[in-house]
Amino acid sequence: MKFGVFTSFLAFSLFVSVEVFSQKTDSTKTEKPVITGGFNANSTFYTADGISARRDPFYWLLSGNVTVSYKGIVLPFSAQFSQQQRSFTQPFNQFGVSPKYKYITVHAGYRSLYFSELTLAGTVFLGGGVEVVPTNSLIKGVAMCGRLARPVNVGGVDGIVQGQPSFERWGYGGKVTIGRQKYEYNLVLFKAFDLANSIDKTSAETVGLKPQENLVLSVSGNSKVLPFLTIGGEYAWSGLNPNSESARLEIANKSNWFDPLLTKKEGFRSNNAILANATITAKYFQLKLLFRRIQPEYITLGSTFLVNDLQDLTLNFSSSLFQKKLNYTLSGGYQTNNLDKSKLTKTNRLVSSANISFNPNTRWSLQTSLANFNTTTQLDQFTQRTGTQQINSDSLYFLQVTQSASATISNNTNLGANKLTSMLMGNYQSARDNKQNKNEFYTLNMSENLNVKSIQTSFTAGLTYVLSKNQVQDQTSIGPSVSGSKTLLSKKLKITNTINMLNTIQNEQKANSSYSNRLAVSYLVYKNNTLSADFIALKNVASSTRFKNFTEYRAGINYMLSF
Repeated sequence: MKFGVFTSFLAFSLFVSVEVFSQKTDSTKTEKPVITGGFNANSTFYTADGISARRDPFYWLLSGNVTVSYKGIVLPFSAQFSQQQRSFTQPFNQFGVSPKYKYITVHAGYRSLYFSELTLAGTVFLGGGVEVVPTNSLIKGVAMCGRLARPVNVGGVDGIVQGQPSFERWGYGGKVTIGRQKYEYNLVLFKAFDLANSIDKTSAETVGLKPQENLVLSVSGNSKVLPFLTIGGEYAWSGLNPNSESARLEIANKSNWFDPLLTKKEGFRSNNAILANATITAKYFQLKLLFRRIQPEYITLGSTFLVNDLQDLTLNFSSSLFQKKLNYTLSGGYQTNNLDKSKLTKTNRLVSSANISFNPNTRWSLQTSLANFNTTTQLDQFTQRTGTQQINSDSLYFLQVTQSASATISNNTNLGANKLTSMLMGNYQSARDNKQNKNEFYTLNMSENLNVKSIQTSFTAGLTYVLSKNQVQDQTSIGPSVSGSKTLLSKKLKITNTINMLNTIQNEQKANSSYSNRLAVSYLVYKNNTLSADFIALKNVASSTRFKNFTEYRAGINYMLSF
């Protein structure tokens, strides 16, 4: 019955596809099939002397993609094979295809689809899907069904070591869009469930793992209510059985509207999430307001990185002046958590930033940015006395302030047929708290690049300065770099050599010096066939017993073909 309801939903989202096959094939389409794609082969060799190896001595990667187009039908294929770390015994590979005919796209194999941030948010699945997106239609539809996660026992799967076991997870869902650009509304249904028998019970019991079952429903939309005002938002409801094997939850004389899709089990919980936005667009500026509230236990098994238990409000303002030579963006926001006051602590975050870009002419360019992050953590629940010991109120409050500023200025000068580019970049970061802890970080980079057209050669010289300060030590790193690049054989062959040196000083005492040399060669074999190789040597000379003398070598070969 559950799949019957989904079938009805799927049929509704895809019924618009019927008319596509009644149309005649566009006679303007090329009769001959068009094949495009590419292939890449890469291998890396590595060795070290004086320290333990920091990567595998040999690594290889093969990847390719092919797209076939014929009479409006598009068939893209892709494949990848790679060697993982030594603990991996088999190569990683995924295959997928997404053929397209006019406004219908069919997905098969390893694919990903995006319904919304609160439902299915780009999670890779193994299965099938279809998108029906007619250009001028009032109704569009997307649907999918497939495996969201492979079963993993203790010790991993296919020789790949995993940190935690997990059940095999499947999911299906659909999205219906009604309307056009100015007025567009979406309905989403997504269901995911774990297969309890997909892994050994011993593996699950080791970490207390239980099979889950999740149903998510969402309604969203965007409306241009005025020529200058657009509003939008999304409301999502999530029902979760944290243990799908537990007993059914019986409630006398009461049924749930979602029973056909999800049966309540012991421990069942439901939560919701709200997203809202409003945008004002004028001739010289844009103002955007964003609101987000996600309940503490809101979960969708269709998103890996969704964060819950938060509420935030963000305001963005952007503008352009002086014929768009000056552009700036101002942003500010406030975020808090512990919405249901079930945690002992509550964290508040206040964020502000500014970005400015000024390009007075074709020669000069200036970019700068400022940011400030204030984070406060305080106890929401506590006992004023523990036995006979009074709690110090200072220990209940923690403040951290992070500030950053950066600026870049560049100049382009034409010296006849040659070109000189000068650049200066600076960055400052600071983090401090109410416990007298403070960290500061300064960086400065200067570079000059001269491109001599007559001999097809470019030269670059630069200087790097880094200073970090905290309560324990001050560390300074400074050093120059030089680079030269030349093209030969009618620009088919390019040779680049880069040399870097960096001295590190800790608490006014020299700690170590590092030297690196990179030689890179690239050759255009034929049209879109490129063969390249590079070699890097790194030598570290210690001036203190806290550091080691060591040498590292890395060489790589790469072949790239596109057609």
